[in-house]
Amino acid sequence: MIIPSLPGFGFTDHFPLEITADIWAELMSSELGYETFYAAGGDIGGTITMQLAEKYPTNVKAIHLTDVGLPAGNEPILQTSAVVREFAAAIPQGLMQVGAFLLLQASKPQTLAFALNDSPIGYAAWVIEKFNDWTDNNGAKEETFSKDELLTHIMLYLVSDTVQSSLHTYYDWTRLKPTEKLSVPSAYAQFPKEPIVPPREWVESRLNLLRYTNMRNGGHFGAWESPELYYTDLKEFFSNF
Repeated sequence: MIIPSLPGFGFTDHFPLEITADIWAELMSSELGYETFYAAGGDIGGTITMQLAEKYPTNVKAIHLTDVGLPAGNEPILQTSAVVREFAAAIPQGLMQVGAFLLLQASKPQTLAFALNDSPIGYAAWVIEKFNDWTDNNGAKEETFSKDELLTHIMLYLVSDTVQSSLHTYYDWTRLKPTEKLSVPSAYAQFPKEPIVPPREWVESRLNLLRYTNMRNGGHFGAWESPELYYTDLKEFFSNF
């Protein structure tokens, strides 16, 4: 299993997000020698996985996702599905409730970066709030992640000086061109405590969906929070190809 780090996060150099899928494809084929491979991801990693499948459908045998993005407002499914229209109409209110960080990081990342980079306590508060709200923790984040795990995650950014570059990635992310509906065989896993849960119809409109799993527990950081569930779903799907 190859687990690359996204550009600008942790100890990985920052480079334009729009070329990340191309770099991953080169890594797998030219550098590591895999002519075909599987790909999986969520959040920004899900976006890159979808780009990989769109750009390199002969190399990517199948993909597994926990996120497929949000409607932009011009998708054909909005004309035919009342459920998806309702979902799309609720997104602005949802972003105001759980996505204020995204609005700021995607529009004014540099302003925020100066404050967070210079204040370890401020950065810790900015990050840990997400772990508290986006995990299946019954209101107690340490039921999911220990203090050591949370502090290690925070320190990876502070000691590598990548707070700024990680925030700028969200600016790049929201400006990427959406992928068309993918032809590559796809699976989707829905963790119950994701901050925004899309209807299945929306997921089906984005993917060649062959497997849809409602996970019994877990949240936005599903691969870390519920690794056995996540790994089992990957293994069962990819073993079909």
